[in-house]
Amino acid sequence: MDDVIINIPRSWTVGVGVRLGASYWVNEAVELYLGAGYDSNAIPDETLEPALIDVDDISVGGGGRFSITDWWALSLGYTKIFYLPRDTAGLSKTADPPDPKSLGPDSGGEYRQAIGVVNLNMQWSFDPFASTPDEDSETAPAEPTSRYLQPHPG
Repeated sequence: MDDVIINIPRSWTVGVGVRLGASYWVNEAVELYLGAGYDSNAIPDETLEPALIDVDDISVGGGGRFSITDWWALSLGYTKIFYLPRDTAGLSKTADPPDPKSLGPDSGGEYRQAIGVVNLNMQWSFDPFASTPDEDSETAPAEPTSRYLQPHPG
């Protein structure tokens, strides 16, 4: 009995991503930000398929962060991802797999895509180590309790 269910060659390689961003504080409560990036693809033309498209892409985004209180802020941003066109017509190996049971459609063709993403975020900040009003009063430093922290005699 043959145990192969499906055998799809991938031959993926290493992909690279680069990002650059900057922000500007308009005032103490409002921050504006912009960013851009590039991602290379990791899937060779021969094994690219519609189920998992990977192409070189360029992304640009921007938004703002608005502080409502010292501990609560909202931000709204938009990112547009432009996928560079990719033509794999006549290059696909998906229609000629190593095992006949893995036969699939020819995935060669022209791939184009662009997406936009809206991000709405809420930030809640807290400091578990912040002092309380009672702890703000000055107190004398505690005496060392370890023999290693004792002053060295003379």
